Amino acid sequence: MATLAEQGSNPRNAGRRSAHVEEQTAPIILTREKARAKEQVHKANIREMEERQMRGLLLERHEVQAEARAVARQIREAMLAIPQRISAIIADHDEPFVRSRLEKEIRKALESLADEL
Repeated sequence: MATLAEQGSNPRNAGRRSAHVEEQTAPIILTREKARAKEQVHKANIREMEERQMRGLLLERHEVQAEARAVARQIREAMLAIPQRISAIIADHDEPFVRSRLEKEIRKALESLADEL
């Protein structure tokens, strides 16, 4: 293929020169259009997330994780407190009474937590 300088003086090559330039710029234009479209979609997604956050529908991950850890600690503490609270009560009783009392205490602890949360 002749260079543009070689083609420049020959009028027959004007069409070739134009086609060659179009071939080179077409991918660049498409790439720019795709980049703009992608950027617009990205900005729209950010605006949507900001709006949802303002409405209280979207929370920060670290806030949710901190709250989940706090709830887990409360549950753990409530469950671990049961044996100390009822050990003297169930010490001299048979298995059905112990099971019943444990179930009652566990249910009571979980209901209390549910009311707090």
